[in-house]
Amino acid sequence: MAGELWHLDRAGRRHEIEISDAGLGKRLVWRVDGEQIAERRTHDERVQLTPEEDGGGAVFVRLPRFLGPARRVTWLEEPAELAGAGVVPGGVDFRPEPGSRADRRERRMLHHPRLHTFLETGGAVLGVLLSLLVAWLLARVVIAIPWPDIPWPSIPWPDIRLPRIPWPDIDLPTIPWPDLALPAWLRWLLDNAKYVVPVIVAFAVARAEVRRRRRQEQLRRQAANGTENATENATANGGQEEGDSAPAP
Repeated sequence: MAGELWHLDRAGRRHEIEISDAGLGKRLVWRVDGEQIAERRTHDERVQLTPEEDGGGAVFVRLPRFLGPARRVTWLEEPAELAGAGVVPGGVDFRPEPGSRADRRERRMLHHPRLHTFLETGGAVLGVLLSLLVAWLLARVVIAIPWPDIPWPSIPWPDIRLPRIPWPDIDLPTIPWPDLALPAWLRWLLDNAKYVVPVIVAFAVARAEVRRRRRQEQLRRQAANGTENATENATANGGQEEGDSAPAP
């Protein structure tokens, strides 16, 4: 079967999400025990699948912005509202097909969280550097183009002068504000905020995703047995300090 496959065993039933290319977009199919219950074609980055019958929950899929595997496939008890940033809390994550790119990415998050954070942050840094390089190249190209000298017509606009209003001369008191000098590093951050902020956000998102994936390991095991209190137990065990490695599932 071609495409990208994600699996989840929940309460004795086998859920499967297949993601495949469909022209410029993606085709998503949700099957339960081999029977298709939902399908959708989309160009969106955040997608939600709902079965035709009510009460079957929903599946939230976060697709990559450009290339690569899906970033997240999550089963939800109830359909979620995807307005705004599309942040969907809770749910139980599907497991990617063993050996796939998504599976290698997830294992890297679980066993090497610091390496994953470094790679995600490095990707943000690379994106900033590439944007600066493209802007520099475009500026050089624009300067190098021999633009023709177009004689624009001169429009004789009328000389309209507004009457001068005699504003009163008010002598305002001088307030002795304190001379506050920001540190050099803080001034540099403020001057380069549009480049620094994406890197900080990428670091924070990577760390949060590592913690979330660790909680999901227990949720998936409990979902396979139909445990009702999976979320509470996983949350209690998910607050451990992250290290260079995590226990294998």
